[in-house]
Amino acid sequence: MSTARASFLSAPRCISATITTADLTAAAVTQAVTLSEEIPAGAIVIGCYMNLTEVFAGGGAGSCTADFGDLADADGWFDGEVVFTGAPLGFKTIPVASGVYLDGGGQAPAIDCQYLERPILVTITSNVNVKLLTTGSLGVNVFYVEQAAGDLPA
Repeated sequence: MSTARASFLSAPRCISATITTADLTAAAVTQAVTLSEEIPAGAIVIGCYMNLTEVFAGGGAGSCTADFGDLADADGWFDGEVVFTGAPLGFKTIPVASGVYLDGGGQAPAIDCQYLERPILVTITSNVNVKLLTTGSLGVNVFYVEQAAGDLPA
């Protein structure tokens, strides 16, 4: 029996963005903001975090939540995280490879391999049109490593 090892080309890398009320222009209660950088083809996502530096409020809002994920699963990393008045400021961390993708039976998670480029999404939802929110700032980060091109499946 022989085994194969993936040879990584990169140290961990990070895609970062900050979502503020200036990014929320929809006359709707939900808006998905697509980050300008995508998860590269062949990358393995190893973790992510959100950093709420200012709660989202104003415009008569009574609630506000954030989802964070990729095009395949828009709330795969964070689902309905409260970012409204009263939410604690600071970091919320999820090591993707050790907690998010557990199946219903509590089985060990699979590492999140991305073989195609995927956009990263942050979705803000409120009980009012999101463009009415007057305050709010949320930093998001996705950490990944890249594999050598020869290690990708055909």
